[in-house]
Amino acid sequence: MEEQVFKGDPDTPHSISFSASGFLSIYQAGAVDAFRDLAPRMLETSHRFAGTSAGAVIAALVICGVEMEEYLRVLRVSVAEVRKFFLGPFSPSCKMVQIMKQFLYKVLPEDSYKVATGKLYVTLTRLTDGECVVVSEYTSKEELIEALYCSCFVPVYCGLIPPTYRGVRYIDGGFTGMQPCSFWTDSITISTFSGQQDICPRDCPAIFQDFRMFNFSFQFSLENITRMTHALFPPDLVILHSYYYQGYEDVVLYLRRLTSFASSNSKSTAPLETASKPHTVESPAEDCNWVSKVFKRSKRQVAPEEASQDIHDLKKPGSKMQKL
Repeated sequence: MEEQVFKGDPDTPHSISFSASGFLSIYQAGAVDAFRDLAPRMLETSHRFAGTSAGAVIAALVICGVEMEEYLRVLRVSVAEVRKFFLGPFSPSCKMVQIMKQFLYKVLPEDSYKVATGKLYVTLTRLTDGECVVVSEYTSKEELIEALYCSCFVPVYCGLIPPTYRGVRYIDGGFTGMQPCSFWTDSITISTFSGQQDICPRDCPAIFQDFRMFNFSFQFSLENITRMTHALFPPDLVILHSYYYQGYEDVVLYLRRLTSFASSNSKSTAPLETASKPHTVESPAEDCNWVSKVFKRSKRQVAPEEASQDIHDLKKPGSKMQKL
């Protein structure tokens, strides 16, 4: 079956891809919360999720319906554990890996492997030949966690002996594919690093130089270099939480771009509408229906001009982001 190109309709089959991100997976947690608050159908109607390294963990939590607040809590504990030692994660006494594994065993439901099978695509790097391997079939909760652990395992950083999945040793999937399954034409790509992804930080527009590393497009900027450092060696919690806010804001901008795209299509001529819209409509009123699906919060619609205000609302006392 030919892949569809996603153009913004939440009812059109689409995929979501989370890049490798390390400790900056908190950016992707903010993006997930933004989708859950403003456009829940974008997550509900996604028929597959892909993830590499910490991005695979985020994807698994989304599929299993785990709140990002749970992940933020354990992430804070992991950051405190790493910053406790002079050598950080390289210290033999650091228990960061054990903390994350215990977290997955605790929050993932017993039938998580059934929910994830055929829907969660995890990228691994095979140790013997360095080939990229994508797995999507799991026979138990333990096997699912093993796949996630293998996808996150950076040699020396996480330990000396790589873990196994079905008897084969694998290491971090980011070595062979930072943005998993980027060839899917119906995917929404979410990355912590500035580049050519759908949802990612936007650095100075005057810098157009990109370079490819680990099969991934990075924008060459000082901000991106800082992000790479923070992904492996976490900054203090104030700076780390700012990445959560940025992930939320970047999703708001993405949703507004979708609305602008749909609005411009509704004003175009009929031949252009047929070529560019996700499905045929018979009237402008019906066209507005699928645009409004993108902006939902709780059970009421949120107008596009209200979307930019959501970030300020969330920063008020008592809000979800304020609790961070």
